[in-house]
This record gives sequence, structure tokens and C-alpha cells, in this order.
Amino acid sequence: MSRQKRTDFGKQVKHKLDDKEMLQKDLMAKIHEETGRYIDSGYMNKILTGKRTPQVIIASICHILDMPIPQPHELQLENNL
Repeated sequence: MSRQKRTDFGKQVKHKLDDKEMLQKDLMAKIHEETGRYIDSGYMNKILTGKRTPQVIIASICHILDMPIPQPHELQLENNL
């Protein structure tokens, strides 16, 4: 199984996590606290690779990581357009 490529948004999330010295599981826990929605690592991977674009979760990620809300093209891979 090949590794999925991240979207621009996915890359930005990973950089912000590194900058804040946070783990992805920490982000998922904060998303749950903020939205009441539980997401697992598989679903997070789908968001970071553009397979899913749940606006509530994306808005929460941006709030937690102090990022601007992405444009729609940043949520997809160029090949998926």
C-alpha cells in the first residue's frame, strides 16, 4: 500500500503541529473537546489527504493551530481536481 500525499492544507497542519510541538493525537483530542466530535487517526488522514473535507473539523483544526481557513483548492490534491 502506497503512502498518500498530503494536500497543501495537510502539509500546513503537519508544519504547525511540529512548530507547536504537538502530536496528531493531541490535535484530535482538542478537536473532540472543541466540537464534541470524535475523530480517529484514519479519519484525520483522510482530511489531510483531501479524501474528506468536513468543514466543522477543518474550522476547528484552524482555530486550534491558529491557521487561516483554507481555500477549497488547498483541501484537494492537484491530481484530484
